[in-house]
Amino acid sequence: GANLKGAKLHHHPKPRKKGARTSATPSCSPNCIGANLRDANLSGANLSGANLSSAILAVANLSGANLTGANLTDAVLNGAVLPNVDLTSANLTDASFSYADLSSAKRDGSGFTGAKFVGTKLDGAQFVGANLKNARFWEVSAIERTVNFARAFLQTATFYNAKLPKSSFYRADLRDASGFCSGNFSGAVFSYSKLGYEWDCLYRVAYLFCVTNTIWDENLGWWPYECPWIRSGA
Repeated sequence: GANLKGAKLHHHPKPRKKGARTSATPSCSPNCIGANLRDANLSGANLSGANLSSAILAVANLSGANLTGANLTDAVLNGAVLPNVDLTSANLTDASFSYADLSSAKRDGSGFTGAKFVGTKLDGAQFVGANLKNARFWEVSAIERTVNFARAFLQTATFYNAKLPKSSFYRADLRDASGFCSGNFSGAVFSYSKLGYEWDCLYRVAYLFCVTNTIWDENLGWWPYECPWIRSGA
């Protein structure tokens, strides 16, 4: 018979080190139009300039991913994990971020026209100069760290039941934005911003200095009212 003395009959693979990277840039990149990447692990992936229009990225892990200049128009990112993701100059028109984690994400100069943020975690998020016209911020929260909306375009955006205390809307354009009366904006900064018809709810709790308000008058119609109010906040 065969002499098997000393032979190794069982293969035991070395255990993967805890915390080892298992993510990778998807094979479809840079053209991932309509791709189904649901529940994918794309942590740290380089998707800079990728076309992810209409892609399904629900509950995907995009933590620390590079999405600078990417096209995410109509993309579905519901429940996705996106902390520390870089979305600078990305196009996220009509994208959906319902119940996603966008804490500490960088989105300076990005386009979010019509984007939907429902129940989204926004702690420490940066929306500096971003286009958020007609975006929905419904039941979003940023309790641990504030959100920076400085110089953002937020015309006709809605903030239904949003919890954004102490966040910054410095020089933001909030004309015709609504929902402030239903949310928590205690201590938020609206200095030099352009406000709509719900300014009165903010005046009671937020920091307002030299804001421009648009007031409705039955005889005069819409007219700009330079408002040199100074408010120390609640």
